[in-house]
Amino acid sequence: MAANVGTTIVSAPVSPPDSTSNFGGSDTKYQVGGYQEWFANEGDWTDLAILPAGRKRVGMWVRSLSMTSSKKWYQLDSTGPDVWTAIDVSTFPTAAATVTVVSTMADLDVIATTVAAPDLPGSIFVRGYSTPGIGAGMWRYDATSDYPVNNAVRSVTAGGRYMPVFTDNNVDITKFGHISYTSNNTAMQQAFLMSQDTSQQDNTLFIPSGDFGYTATLAQRVEGTGANYLVNNGLGYGIGATTIEVDGGTGTILAGDNITFAASGYPTNGLPVYLVRIGTSGPGPIEIYGGLKSNVSDNAAIIVKQTSLVIKGIARTGTYDNQQYFLRGSTLRMLTNNTRMLRIMNDEGCIQDLNFAYNTIQNSGQTEAIAISNVSQQSVYRWMFNRLSFRGAARSLDFRITGSGPTMPNCTWNDIYIMDGSIQPVYFGMAGTTNAFNRFYVQNNGFVSDSSRSISNIVKSGLQLTLTCVTAIPTNLTVGSFMDITGAQTGVNGAYFCRAISGLDVICDMTADPGLITDITGTLTTRVPTFSVYPLMYIGAGCDWAANALDVEVTRAPAVVDQAILIENHGNGSIDTLHMEFAQPGANNQSLVMNTGSLTIQDVSIVNIGTNPTQTLYAFHNTYDSWSNGSLHVGNVAIRDISTAGSFILARNNSASTPVRIDSYMLMPTQRANAQSNWPVGNATSALKVYQNLRPNSLQSLTAASGTETAC
Repeated sequence: MAANVGTTIVSAPVSPPDSTSNFGGSDTKYQVGGYQEWFANEGDWTDLAILPAGRKRVGMWVRSLSMTSSKKWYQLDSTGPDVWTAIDVSTFPTAAATVTVVSTMADLDVIATTVAAPDLPGSIFVRGYSTPGIGAGMWRYDATSDYPVNNAVRSVTAGGRYMPVFTDNNVDITKFGHISYTSNNTAMQQAFLMSQDTSQQDNTLFIPSGDFGYTATLAQRVEGTGANYLVNNGLGYGIGATTIEVDGGTGTILAGDNITFAASGYPTNGLPVYLVRIGTSGPGPIEIYGGLKSNVSDNAAIIVKQTSLVIKGIARTGTYDNQQYFLRGSTLRMLTNNTRMLRIMNDEGCIQDLNFAYNTIQNSGQTEAIAISNVSQQSVYRWMFNRLSFRGAARSLDFRITGSGPTMPNCTWNDIYIMDGSIQPVYFGMAGTTNAFNRFYVQNNGFVSDSSRSISNIVKSGLQLTLTCVTAIPTNLTVGSFMDITGAQTGVNGAYFCRAISGLDVICDMTADPGLITDITGTLTTRVPTFSVYPLMYIGAGCDWAANALDVEVTRAPAVVDQAILIENHGNGSIDTLHMEFAQPGANNQSLVMNTGSLTIQDVSIVNIGTNPTQTLYAFHNTYDSWSNGSLHVGNVAIRDISTAGSFILARNNSASTPVRIDSYMLMPTQRANAQSNWPVGNATSALKVYQNLRPNSLQSLTAASGTETAC
């Protein structure tokens, strides 16, 4: 009978047979050179005649897995259709030279726990961890390993371990049993921990294409603080030693640390790395896994190595319009509310080609719902963050410390796409030089839900429309809000600002007369941004940064007077191109950009900004704090579709601050009715040039004639 268990593949030709076919025992399992296993009675080989004729070849071999037979290998002879000749084991390749193919990890465990040491295959290829094709790969036998057992590292009864072989040093979470669209926190945590151990090899945590759930924070481990420890043994230690006496040092060597042994002052790169089993906080013994790979002399320095974490997913080509770039790639999904996803530290790490997502959008009360943050009071130095997307977090990126000390210098962020932030999408509160943001997109979860209502009647009066809603006006609709009409006739469908509300009637203006209105029904949808507690992007004092393309949009500010809505800068920054859109204030005297540090912006576009009639909103606010007196310089400002409901002023200055400098001001044509494209300049700008839009029906400049310079 056939059992779909596995196949043994030898790495050398079959040796000449011996003179005797010595069969012993009965009902022994044989592995056949092919893709199946067969069972046969060793005294009656007729069972093997059921092999398909097309599969039989002279020279075909089988391997007995009998625990009693002295003959393990047999070959199909040419003297008859089913004549098998025993092969002398001493002339045949050893088990260590073979690769056995099995279907699942459960089959590997059968071999690891039942086969005697001489017959253990040197390598096992697993077709899939538990599902064919997922978690497939090679495992190698290490007879001397005592590495910690986990979902991927398997214990062998005869001694040693079957160790996973990771392609290009990528610690693949599917080799720990994780499957896309499932939750497996154990697999995720074990793979994450093993990727930080360089005693085996330099590793990268690899997330394949798919959506992989977990339930607890992935926190980069904090190494021991041990310094100046020395080997304390007059004769030193030889290869294989696992217990090492140490003295002379301070701080801790922790279980799980990676250490090297070196002569004083000798570089540690290229030296064997060891995983600590038992550490110390003073003179005494430490224990390592696996034993020494080379001799170590007395007084050799013990170096606690710092781990550089690398996590990567599947790279995808194409645009990242509407986040499709990321949705086709690799996703880490947090399934526990109010729980951090990833905490990092140390030097020169890298995270790339990943989508960080919460299973449900986190609200402003879930203060621990942070996608990526630093380990508490730890620096993040010279990291690379490439092609990352964030969904559902209350805070997507949050790097902060208490007091001073740890820093965040020389980090680079390329192609970042943040879709949510009920508290604050981005908080960089650590000092550090030369941080770069390249193609950085930040918004807060789009627009509020429950925002559409059916229209039962549409009445036109001149260029004014009165829309009567069926049961109620859309949720969060206020005067000055953005709104869309759909399902009505051509010329009526489009984007509008709300001019007035009276009961179930919503009043707005059109840009052109559509003629007779024959279709009086449709749908009214608000475009009210989702609420965020703090500005979408915060840069702290002492942080030097530069952005070449920054898009910050879609949020509604809380009722806090003088608060920034989109960007609050206390550092030293520059932006080549800045786009700001769909920002709605929640109180008087708020601003799109607030600055107390030094900020230079070359080109700015401000689009679709709305408020209510009682509020004053500023584009730029220059002020001061205990750190510094703000300096803000803007090159060119292009503006369109500003709600006429409230009061808009281009710049505001606190009396002790340097005036905002805005070089030029470009009026663009409006696309929404009862909107405008110009703001009053304000009381604190200098060197302003206002460029009038010369298209027909353009609004007139409020400040100066085209091309003139006005000092305010």
